[in-house]
Amino acid sequence: MKLLLSSLLLASLCALSSWSVSSPGGRTVTQSRDVSVEEGGAVDITCCWTLESDRFRVHWMKNQTVIKNEIIYLKNHSHGSPLNETTGCSDLTFTNVTPEDSGRYICKVTEEIPSLSTVEGNGTVITVRTRNHTARGPTSSLLQSPGIIALAVGAPLLLVAFVCFYSRRRRQARAASVIYEVPHIDSEEVEMDKHSTSSSRGSSEWVSATPSRLYGE
Repeated sequence: MKLLLSSLLLASLCALSSWSVSSPGGRTVTQSRDVSVEEGGAVDITCCWTLESDRFRVHWMKNQTVIKNEIIYLKNHSHGSPLNETTGCSDLTFTNVTPEDSGRYICKVTEEIPSLSTVEGNGTVITVRTRNHTARGPTSSLLQSPGIIALAVGAPLLLVAFVCFYSRRRRQARAASVIYEVPHIDSEEVEMDKHSTSSSRGSSEWVSATPSRLYGE
């Protein structure tokens, strides 16, 4: 009973730790799950299959580009005899990884004999973390925050708008002051004109009255 439970648990863990793709005819390709590794480290991903073929080709691809190619032959198999299911695995190993190694790696298995057919896995994503991720991560994320970027761009614009608004209000206040003072100056000039006119009339009357008095004497 314990052995049965252990077997079921192991099967469940294997199912959770890999991606599997099946095709008609019982062909199966299983790849490792996604993995994250620090820059400069090493990582190994696998591709396993169950096929009925005595010769097949394994392609490891990234961005539709073949980066590893293997041809595998079955040993001790007589030509024309029935084929049994064959299980095999292929490894893709990285040492001293760099950020350029990040990406999705797809394993494609092609049967060549007795018939041509291809099965591929769902792919394994490798994520390479930079060495300064922990030390500079918060600072870089803060600088890349949309709110910080918007504030950095918007603050100068707000400052320019405030300066323009303040200058415009000052010009309007100065213009209103000039408009208010101009009528005041005109009224003073009118009063001065009235005073000068009255003085002129008084002088004229005094001058015209003086000769009559002289002649009367």
